[in-house]
Amino acid sequence: MSKSIKKSLLTFVGIMLIACVAIVFSACGDDENKNQNPSSFNVTCQDGEWYDISTTSVIVPAGDTVTVTVETEPFVQVDKVYANSTECTVGETAGQYTFVMPAEDVTITATVVDAPEILIANYGMGWTYAPDQIAVAQDGDSAFLANQEFRMTFGGPQGFITNNTNEEGLLNVEVYSTNQDVIPNDAISRASADSTSGGSLVTTASFEIDLTQVNVGTTTIIFEDTQKSRIISKTVEVKPYGEAHNGELWTVSITLDMSDLEGTDYQDKNFRVFFTDSIADNEYVYGSDYAQTQFFDFTWADLVNGEITFEFKYNPEHNFDVSVAYQYWVDRFDDYRYNNFTIVSGAEDDGTISFDNDEDSAKVRFDDSNLAAEIE
Repeated sequence: MSKSIKKSLLTFVGIMLIACVAIVFSACGDDENKNQNPSSFNVTCQDGEWYDISTTSVIVPAGDTVTVTVETEPFVQVDKVYANSTECTVGETAGQYTFVMPAEDVTITATVVDAPEILIANYGMGWTYAPDQIAVAQDGDSAFLANQEFRMTFGGPQGFITNNTNEEGLLNVEVYSTNQDVIPNDAISRASADSTSGGSLVTTASFEIDLTQVNVGTTTIIFEDTQKSRIISKTVEVKPYGEAHNGELWTVSITLDMSDLEGTDYQDKNFRVFFTDSIADNEYVYGSDYAQTQFFDFTWADLVNGEITFEFKYNPEHNFDVSVAYQYWVDRFDDYRYNNFTIVSGAEDDGTISFDNDEDSAKVRFDDSNLAAEIE
């Protein structure tokens, strides 16, 4: 039975008992008591979506101290509690507040804020991928392109839940957002199983957010296993397209040394430098301010002493490939394509470049050794 239903039943019983006592005293009193001003007033509790409010009494004499208890879901916490417009005093016990009853009826209200993230729950249920930031869809992009996946695990064998059939997703699982103005629930797909163990026993699951329906702001995403009363949460900031990033973001300066190409036919070409995130398990965030591949176009006239420098956004935990290509015309595709040059220096043994706190630049030299036969 939920907190709200239990509280409603107790409140109803309390009111009936008080009413009965009031009738008895009224029958035994004299006519003078009927004309006296009431000295007790009503206390009404106004619950919220994520919390319940209760008091020790619902009819209280003026001047008495009233204790208020606020019970919240684990993903929110109380900000302030009010008796009418007066802020209540924080009590000695967590979740309790007090106020002095005025000579008027009182309505108890509360404001709540998102609690710190819950990244792991019982039996090891937790997020396996949940970005801190996502981006609003770019104009013209459909939900097919503009979506962000979140993944989680249910932990050990005791953490399994039941999987439903076909495309209906998982039973006993709810995914929702605390701020509907930022990420409405309609933008969140129903969670589906990624892997199972023994028929319908789920080990991992995922859901997607339709980025065509989100707005800039901050919210908390709740993933709830209703069968085992487990909850994990993730605070997510929605950024404008092009401003989101997954993890820490740095800027690196890359200098291209193309002096070995001087005096060749390449001087008449259009060039493009590619900066590609090469980490195997890279988790790309749609609309981030650094993409899996960043590139800039330039011509020979842009070089100074055979060199040119570009700045790129990058995550310091990842490795990167740097390549330069020239543009050529492909008749059968009626389009321009690019052929890459070979990196001569500046790369790791595995062909990638890495950076750390003490290294925010690199110089890479190119030649045409692998493309010489294609020059006409």
